[in-house]
Amino acid sequence: MCAEKISPEEVYAWIRRHVPSTRVVEPPVRRYPTPIFANERLFGVPVYIYGKGLAGNYLRHSYYDVTPTERVWQIECGYPTIYGQVDGALYPIFANGFPTIFLYTIDLDRFEAFYGDNLFAVEIVEAKESQILNLDRVTQLKDSVLVIDKYDLLSQKTPRKLPSNVKALLSKLATSTFLTEEERQTVDRILALDAGALLPTDITDQLIEKNEIIEAQNRAIWEYQRRISDYETMVNVVRAENTKYYELLSEYGHGFSRMGVELSNMQKEIIRLRDELEISMREASSLEEAKNRLADSISLVEGLLETLNKLMATAKSTSESITETSQKFVEVTRKAKEVDFKEVLAALGEREKKVEGKKTEGAAAEKK
Repeated sequence: MCAEKISPEEVYAWIRRHVPSTRVVEPPVRRYPTPIFANERLFGVPVYIYGKGLAGNYLRHSYYDVTPTERVWQIECGYPTIYGQVDGALYPIFANGFPTIFLYTIDLDRFEAFYGDNLFAVEIVEAKESQILNLDRVTQLKDSVLVIDKYDLLSQKTPRKLPSNVKALLSKLATSTFLTEEERQTVDRILALDAGALLPTDITDQLIEKNEIIEAQNRAIWEYQRRISDYETMVNVVRAENTKYYELLSEYGHGFSRMGVELSNMQKEIIRLRDELEISMREASSLEEAKNRLADSISLVEGLLETLNKLMATAKSTSESITETSQKFVEVTRKAKEVDFKEVLAALGEREKKVEGKKTEGAAAEKK
């Protein structure tokens, strides 16, 4: 898919919107040909160029402005033929811009359709609008031929006058005795006409040829001017691009400077983080030592817990023994209550007697 064609004016409008700068110089506004459809009152009219001949029949035209008050017509000329269809047959009713006999011999109501042939241009005539002599009369259907004075051959409204020195020379020749009677009569006729006759054919042909050369050169100049305008447009676009590039480079330079400052700050931050990392590593080493100490403490605590568990087991067994002893004591106490108190007293008396006897024997033994 081809890209849509963009005019230079659109390019400069885009540059004005996105790259505002005083360096951008807009080119002068170009005037383009304005296409016009075929004029129905001119279609098929023969176009006659004075001094050159018939250029063809009018097909269509376009124009472009050369000055605020003057424009140039580009007339496409060809040799169209209009056919009318009657009962399936085609009859030429217009040929070379003129009606044929069929237009008058066949009733217009019998024509079923109309067709055009040879509607392509064979020659393009460029002429100023002021050089079209009878444009109004042709559009008013008063004239049947469009006459164009392309080479300004009819622009001389008054006959040309002989230069004064040439007229003086011819006067002397008329009074000279070296001329024959016939030559003297010719000089007299020229002086009488005073160069009021039309230009000779050879001079007209030379004038037409020179005008054609000038037209070709003007066309080449116009083409060169168009190319120069295109090149100027390209140069202006390149200038605008360079301006944008300069602005971008300036922005990039500021950005690089800002990035340099940020990089310096980042380096300082990295140095600070490195110092903090060293401190953290030292703290980590201290924490490792504390961890080892904590592990030893945990081992010691575990040993203490094991000893405590053993002590708790011993205390548990002692408690059980105490409980059992208390139970036995309670049992003994309960049984002692059942013993007769007198028996207890008798038994206690006998025990005291035995104790006193042992003490007496002991005292006698000490005396001996």
